[in-house]
Amino acid sequence: MLISTGSFSRRFAPCGAVREGACHVEKDSEGITIEYVTFACGCTHTHYSDHGGGVRCRTVYHDGNTSMNRRCHTGAE
Repeated sequence: MLISTGSFSRRFAPCGAVREGACHVEKDSEGITIEYVTFACGCTHTHYSDHGGGVRCRTVYHDGNTSMNRRCHTGAE
């Protein structure tokens, strides 16, 4: 399993604000990738992709609203 963790200084949060934050990525040998992104405003975004091309996202906004299990556009996040 490959694990990568880093931070960023300016990126659009799901709420539309430009914030700093952190990104944690896990990849396994079978092609599953999970990216966890947290923003300083409190928003979080999880991007899950599997070897078959399936892509799912879960977004939690800093106000508590959630967008779960929606299909994401690959490369758009």
